[in-house]
Amino acid sequence: MITVKKHLFEKLRPVFVMLHKLEGVLESSSILKQEGEGVKQSKKENSKPSVKPTVRPKSKNEPKGKENLINKEPIIDNSEDEEPDEHEMKRRKDREAQMDEHQRIVREAEEKEKSKREAQVTLESQKLLFPICSLKRILSEVVDMPILYWLEPVASFDLQNT
Repeated sequence: MITVKKHLFEKLRPVFVMLHKLEGVLESSSILKQEGEGVKQSKKENSKPSVKPTVRPKSKNEPKGKENLINKEPIIDNSEDEEPDEHEMKRRKDREAQMDEHQRIVREAEEKEKSKREAQVTLESQKLLFPICSLKRILSEVVDMPILYWLEPVASFDLQNT
């Protein structure tokens, strides 16, 4: 009769073998053993995993201490402290002028695009407020029902008006 523990142990045995090869996990069945079951351990091993430190000998090229890790050379190169010549100055000014022109063009394009987007949003909102209809329809409604458009006659030109 196969018990649940034996079945699990048989299924997990390859995992324990692989972990044992990696060192640090016992391969034996003592992992599944509980007190009072009488399961005998086939192989006694140390419960502490052993780790062997690997020390590599220093070569001659490697620094021996912290004093060699800091570079003594200056970080800032002072060799180009001289004034740039006239040709260099002119080239820099031309480059700056081109960059300024480019930035101005980009700003103008962004402003145009923003105004187009705002106009599109305004147009969409107006379409929702005022439905599309023909000019004839509006004129006929104004004549027939002036109250609809809040148009009130200022003066009446009937014959009875005296």
